[in-house]
Amino acid sequence: FPVTIALFNIDICNQQGIRLFHFTDIQLEEKKQIIISMLKNAIGLTENKIFARKTDLKILAGNDCITFFNENHIDGNAKCDFAIGLYLDNELVMCMSIDRPRLGHDQDHDFEIVRLASKLDTNVIGGFEKIWNHFIKEYDPKTVMSYQDRRYGGTQSKAYSSVMKMIRKSDPAWEGIIIVTEK
Repeated sequence: FPVTIALFNIDICNQQGIRLFHFTDIQLEEKKQIIISMLKNAIGLTENKIFARKTDLKILAGNDCITFFNENHIDGNAKCDFAIGLYLDNELVMCMSIDRPRLGHDQDHDFEIVRLASKLDTNVIGGFEKIWNHFIKEYDPKTVMSYQDRRYGGTQSKAYSSVMKMIRKSDPAWEGIIIVTEK
């Protein structure tokens, strides 16, 4: 059905406190484990809970996180300058990839968060905050932006909303919410 109807449904559900998820048939076939992990996380049934304070933070080159995002993010990997990862026992359990803004109309921001994911069926409690605080301390950006796909729950994520604010919805595209933090 048309994207505008789907976005209307997302907005109606959000007003009622309901998180509506939309997946394509290809995603359901090819990304089944990622979808199950996303849905379990949304309803609080993630099996593995790790406290960020027990993890080691490492900076990764842009190509060092390709496999992680392909295995753990619904959209797979995307080009980035670098990534910040959290490791538990030398295993990457959460990663945020960062680049210069990729789209022309968003060039006035210092950085873009390209991907954020944790290992399948894993919730790293305080992980985003640990990565974020390191990023802010080391890179001192004035503005950081990101996109959040409205198909997956429709609302701004709890992690992002702790440090960023929504500035616009990019209707009628799926890619949805543009969020920015400013000093």
